Amino acid sequence: MLATFGFIVIEPTNFDFRRFGFPPLNVAMFAALFLAFGVVIAWVFDRLHALIARRGCAGRVTEIVAVLALGPGLVAIVVVAVSVTGLDAPLFPILFAAGLLVATIVRWRRLPALVGYGAFAVPMLIGAARTLSGLPELLSGL
Repeated sequence: MLATFGFIVIEPTNFDFRRFGFPPLNVAMFAALFLAFGVVIAWVFDRLHALIARRGCAGRVTEIVAVLALGPGLVAIVVVAVSVTGLDAPLFPILFAAGLLVATIVRWRRLPALVGYGAFAVPMLIGAARTLSGLPELLSGL
């Protein structure tokens, strides 16, 4: 998430990173939020995976709800990302949503995992490049 969407929130034009203390520390603490989210969401997904792996009614219902939640989740990702980044770059959130959809279908249909990873690699690399390109300007105001 940090590599993919870091440029949305860690942007060079945001004066708050310089205004409220030491910019490198502020950026590091803000980036840590993404890492903490990753740890929590990995734990939640492990629990959901264990529930779905059971062959009972609860596992089946959980799987159906997860698949049905994918559509509104993708729409929310695109709408929020476009509204935060502005309408100048609507292709990136759509590209990320498409990668998420491809990765989900790959996992659901038990296709080769490399296809799913490849679907995520493209938006992640683009987002990481945008995030890293803004850091020197943000941190230069020391």
